Amino acid sequence: MSGLRLIVAGVTVSFLLVGAAVSQVTTATFYGIVTDPTGAVIPDATVTLTNVGTAATQSQTADATGEFAFTFVRVGTYTVRIQADGFKAFEGQRMELGAAQNIRQTFNLEIGDVTETIEISSAAPLVNTVSAEQRENITTTQIAELPLSRRNIAGVVTLGTGVVRNSGDVYLNGSGRGGTQVSVDGTDATSNPERPSINMFGNFNYVSTVSIDSVQEVQLVKGIIPAEYTRAMGGNLNLITKSGTNEVHGSLFENFRAEELNARNQFLSEKPGVTFNQFGGSIGGPIIKDRVFGFGVYEGYRERAFRPVAGDVPTQNLRTEMLAAVPEYSIWLDTVPLPNQPHAADADTGDFIGAGSLQNNENHFIIKPDVRVTDNVNASVNWTRGRPERRQPRVQEVNFRRFSGETDRVTANVTAFGGNWTSETRYGYNRNVVDRLDGIFEVMDPNKEEQKEGSRRIPCISALGFGGCGEILTLGAPSHQFDQKIALTRGRHSLKFGGVYFRRGIGRANIENPSIRYQNKEDLLANIPNIAQMTFGTDRYTATSNQWGFFVQDDWRVTQTLVVNLGVRNDSFGHYTAAGPDGGPPHTFNRALLDTSFTLSDVRDVNNPYESDNRNIAPRLGFSWNPDGNGTNVIRGGVGVIFTDLAGETVTQTVQNSLNEPFRARLSRDEVIRLGLKYPLYNEDVLPLVSGGQTGGSPRVINPDIESGYVYNFYLGLQRALSDNIVIESAFVGNRGVKWLTSRIGNEVDRVTGLRPNPGFSNFDYWDNSDSTRYASWQTSLRHRYSNNLSANFHYTWAKQIAYGGGDTGWVSSGTQDFFNLRANRGLANQDVQHVFVSDIVYDLPKFRNLNSSIARGVIGGWQLSAIYTGQTSQPINLRQPTALSGSRPDYIGGNPTFDNARDTLQYINRAAFAEVPETETGAGVRPGNLGRNALRGHGLINLDFSLGKNFFVTEGTRLQIRGDFFNVFNHTNLSGLNTNIESGTFGRFRGTRGAREVQINARLTF
Repeated sequence: MSGLRLIVAGVTVSFLLVGAAVSQVTTATFYGIVTDPTGAVIPDATVTLTNVGTAATQSQTADATGEFAFTFVRVGTYTVRIQADGFKAFEGQRMELGAAQNIRQTFNLEIGDVTETIEISSAAPLVNTVSAEQRENITTTQIAELPLSRRNIAGVVTLGTGVVRNSGDVYLNGSGRGGTQVSVDGTDATSNPERPSINMFGNFNYVSTVSIDSVQEVQLVKGIIPAEYTRAMGGNLNLITKSGTNEVHGSLFENFRAEELNARNQFLSEKPGVTFNQFGGSIGGPIIKDRVFGFGVYEGYRERAFRPVAGDVPTQNLRTEMLAAVPEYSIWLDTVPLPNQPHAADADTGDFIGAGSLQNNENHFIIKPDVRVTDNVNASVNWTRGRPERRQPRVQEVNFRRFSGETDRVTANVTAFGGNWTSETRYGYNRNVVDRLDGIFEVMDPNKEEQKEGSRRIPCISALGFGGCGEILTLGAPSHQFDQKIALTRGRHSLKFGGVYFRRGIGRANIENPSIRYQNKEDLLANIPNIAQMTFGTDRYTATSNQWGFFVQDDWRVTQTLVVNLGVRNDSFGHYTAAGPDGGPPHTFNRALLDTSFTLSDVRDVNNPYESDNRNIAPRLGFSWNPDGNGTNVIRGGVGVIFTDLAGETVTQTVQNSLNEPFRARLSRDEVIRLGLKYPLYNEDVLPLVSGGQTGGSPRVINPDIESGYVYNFYLGLQRALSDNIVIESAFVGNRGVKWLTSRIGNEVDRVTGLRPNPGFSNFDYWDNSDSTRYASWQTSLRHRYSNNLSANFHYTWAKQIAYGGGDTGWVSSGTQDFFNLRANRGLANQDVQHVFVSDIVYDLPKFRNLNSSIARGVIGGWQLSAIYTGQTSQPINLRQPTALSGSRPDYIGGNPTFDNARDTLQYINRAAFAEVPETETGAGVRPGNLGRNALRGHGLINLDFSLGKNFFVTEGTRLQIRGDFFNVFNHTNLSGLNTNIESGTFGRFRGTRGAREVQINARLTF
């Protein structure tokens, strides 16, 4: 079935089905109890919930215990009306309900005539007395008013506890980037098809997932999450998009940046040029009043700027020696600049620090119609289209990196409800494709034409800390998702059950320049490579995995003060199978590791490269105890098991064009000498040696019995409402990761002889379930909901995570020095950050409406201040010693490993505290280094982003805002770019910063 037909079929099915479900939650659940003035329950009361924006209504009748429940309530503002014979009607107005919000309230009716109505403002309670999950809701006010660089939604996802972000990867509660699911309106919306991410592969797009103008709220759910969530070991990041209402509303905006507004980068002598324009708007409103609504967004940006670049490069002295020894080195050396920073006269390498041309463009669209099909059935479709492009500089001017991306995403949703049941159906289509080209890949052998694309691209050189190579890559494929969920209310039990089906897709085409590494200067001048990495690549293919999941959960109100959450789900994760466009090769060629001599089995069936994992039973138990009975204090806790699937990025290099054409071969010094290979080496010349059996390829080997990783999540915390709009929460949050994925490099050369245990192959990366993790944290938040012109939130996290591998579930190396001694690799997880404090504030200054002078009101009224402050310690630092063996680390020989005055000298690591492990003639260390993995920490981050805006009220419903956003407002120097390569002449030095102060001017018209 073609992609277009599959999309149409999915949307059609979603609108036809009226039973429903979803793996991620985009709606609220609203429980209530109706009582009289004495506290006795009132049965048979009629409860009506009305959406203020669309006039859509839902009605329930309280049961014999006075209870009612509204499930799958769409995000929005509501009026709740309660009527019962012999009592005055109650009407609570403007109750805000958010995604995944679970609230329970008691409503006391006064005795009187039902025709009498008592109206009150009815803000939703901030304390969760219903369930045990952690929930962080980033509101529309925060999204619209906080200073966000380039209006990117990524700027708000860290406004909570237990969150670490690295570009587009979001880590929740220490569960790795693969443990955070990303969704839009409840369906899969990862921008990277190979692992969950809010950015596309390569992190080159400024619009992360969706335009900020389309976002109603950002919702993070983590901890003891309900059983309806799948694959979310750490939690779920869900973006809820806006919808049209009965009132026409919209916006127009322009963002502008220029170098004259910015501070000079601390490592440059002049300000690099910058011209950035970001523009667009949104509009929503009724198409047919009360029935059909529409909403749409366009956002574009154009950027032309100079970006800092830095790296080690050969000095003129070394170049002269290299060219005298091997004239052919010129084909690569001609692409590399000379050092422009001070260095010793006899130095072989030096620093180049400069700036190169950066270009960014995108056009991004969202269209979302909503339909009230009947009074009991609602439907919506969200279509997103993005086309980002980037050209970014690198130290080698010719070796620019160019990205071109395509995003096409469709979400269709149908919700139906009856007297005591609600159902929801969703279909999602998500396609993200990235083309990436490194400029050096276009530089070909000047002496001979290639027979196949990519087969004679110039080989790159790596030695003494310098290097620079390239590739061409196409990545991406569509994924499809069907969800179904039903909710029932039976007395004290609120039941949900349902299922999900995923057809996940990944795809690649990839070729790389040969990368030739020399262990030392002597080998470099003698043209004896220590490692020759030849990446022959793969032709275009698509790999798919079929996944199923089913769940049931029960929120059981044991007493009026105690709710117990029970749930269980099972997920089936199918293996990925690959095929080319015609159904033939490339295929997944996987083997099994048979023994400690690295003997590999025959290739498995390409349709069953590793076993599917069909049984992943995950129970969850939580409780919420409100001892005072009035929702002021609540103690919550629980434990849950959550599984995740195998990230697509782990499978990619098992795919080959044929059995005799591996993706890559990584030849050792001994193999290079035996075969008589010297620089320049080309893919086209080496491939016949590998195909003919004269040397081996470097396959990726996945344990055929690999299983899905999982975590035991633990949570125990207290929430206390300090007022109607202020709540404090403090909790212990921890987990234990079991059977996490990790990789090790197998079949390495012997340290002394240089020979491999299995001469039939080069070294290969081996993937299995060997990693395990432990995460413990204390998380505290103080939240002030927007009221009295102020919104303020303060979050602090203390955390520590230990792992034996990288502490992740996707493509990340363990960095182990000994394949068979992973226990010696125990250390901090790669994303471990011990202390994080983050706060955000939005404050609207008084409007001075009582002033008689309209001019005075206009000048001093309508100002707004907002800010985001972040203070955190550093992630771990892993020192490395490049040798013939992967993951090699140096020795620690004593003394203070770091300097306290690095801010003045830029030298952070004390070179005298470390020593290179002596190396054998093979280029391998005589033994593993004694320094542990991730043994050090770098400099942390201190940053304040500040915004000052002026609101002009053009009409009653129209506002023009002129605003300046100041990022790193105090121009604090946050050092970065630490050189961790001990063989480099600049080992231990910082070579960059996280940026100087930048200013963004914004004009926005809202109506």
